[in-house]
Amino acid sequence: MKLVQKIALLALLASGIFITISCHSDRHPSDARRVMLYYAAGYNDLASYLREDIADLAAGTFIPSSKGSSNILLVFSRLASGSSYSNSANPPVLYRLYSEKGKVFTDTLYRWPAGTLASDVNTISDALTRIRELFPAKSYGMVFSSHATGWVPEGYYTSAGRTSASRLSRRMYTPQPKEDPDMPAVKSIGRDLNGAYAPYELSEMEVQSFADAIPYKLEYLMFDCCLMGGIETAYALAGKAQYVGFSQTEVLAEGFQYGTIAYHLIGRSKADVRSVCDDYFSYYDNQSGQYRSATISLIDCDRLAPLASVCKDLFERYRTEIAALQPSDVQRFGRYHNGSYGYSDHNWYFDLKDILDKAGITNNEKAALQAALDECVLYEGHTPSFLNTFDINVSCGLSMYLPSAGDSTLDDFYKSSFSWNDDTLLIK
Repeated sequence: MKLVQKIALLALLASGIFITISCHSDRHPSDARRVMLYYAAGYNDLASYLREDIADLAAGTFIPSSKGSSNILLVFSRLASGSSYSNSANPPVLYRLYSEKGKVFTDTLYRWPAGTLASDVNTISDALTRIRELFPAKSYGMVFSSHATGWVPEGYYTSAGRTSASRLSRRMYTPQPKEDPDMPAVKSIGRDLNGAYAPYELSEMEVQSFADAIPYKLEYLMFDCCLMGGIETAYALAGKAQYVGFSQTEVLAEGFQYGTIAYHLIGRSKADVRSVCDDYFSYYDNQSGQYRSATISLIDCDRLAPLASVCKDLFERYRTEIAALQPSDVQRFGRYHNGSYGYSDHNWYFDLKDILDKAGITNNEKAALQAALDECVLYEGHTPSFLNTFDINVSCGLSMYLPSAGDSTLDDFYKSSFSWNDDTLLIK
């Protein structure tokens, strides 16, 4: 796409007006068709980034043709109506991107009522259900883009020490008012904000509810979000997506490489999720200074059972040693933040393998653990450091909670919230 066309598309996205070419459902199943959905929960301070991602997607190396039997590229977005997220929100919209005679068009498929939230399990379920009705296909995949804080309870990331978002950090948790302590805690995926200043109107999703909202099994689920790369997330999504790609650390401003992502996922003979991860990692690994900051991994969630079995035995055998670990001695993925609300440690994400190595497991146990990781971790990449704040010396591709870095609140939440803990008893 020429630069002038990309600028025009950015303006169109900002206006919330989408060209309706046909708005018809495709009732012709295809045994070979694949559908990719880019889901932008962007009514927050990421709106301009996500709008640029959509423009890069439309200007990318591959856009499906308009033929009904071709693969399908879809966008769901809820963005601010202007350049600032303090502007009113456009109603969520689902539209198709396709090419015809060298030009890219948008075809509006459905527009939700004003006020419908993107960071809502009912909206996700409705969007995916509509997509399957409109486009019967062999497989479906989703790229989810928004804020996230991994597995920790909603509000905990900032109430433990409120911080300002880094200029570089793209999808970390932004400052918010402390929540009512009597309200049940939830894990945060996605974020809808209303207003540039507190009090915000907030909407987020908890991990298990997010998984439950997916009405059929996806081929892949890629998180362009911060801190999602934990075993807790992957295990919760088992049965909902075969392949999950995510980052153990925060995600910087560029996010995924949207110019090539559609080609890898629906432009080739089969979805190549590994190349999506490789493009992401290679881009950042070739940067310099603090911009050389990234982690990424690809997990086969159908092959997590051996890892759970090995870990259950090791957690029980080395329970005392794990409890005694000093967080400073284990590979971390969370970082310190020095923001306008003070200096705080957001350090609840540690390398799963390094936890057990530092607990003193034997060489035979290390071999069994590595074999289980090799079974499910299909890709792992990490830069030597992250934002010049900590080194990344080891990375197995999965982060995990380290109990000695937490507290009783986190322990209780972890014990009651995760199927991973149900099956491995990290926290008893």
